[in-house]
Amino acid sequence: MRISELCDLFDTPSRHKAIDGIVGNKKIKRAAIDGLAGSSPAMLFSRLPERHAPYLIVANDLDEAGYMYNDLCRINGDKDVLLFPSGYKR
Repeated sequence: MRISELCDLFDTPSRHKAIDGIVGNKKIKRAAIDGLAGSSPAMLFSRLPERHAPYLIVANDLDEAGYMYNDLCRINGDKDVLLFPSGYKR
């Protein structure tokens, strides 16, 4: 089974309708999604409708951001995915 087929199984009509309702609502500027495990956040984000403005995903740390980046690159290809590491010096 290919990754795109798994994403299609994950993208149920009810999930698609709920996410499209959030993204399509001009009154909602920010949304927090919690409770997803493993690669399911990347599957969800890869199925977001294409808009003129880019999406910004904020992770808790560089490791979490790296996993999300790699998952999104595997699903969507690395052409449209960027990683901005923290500039904070520890």
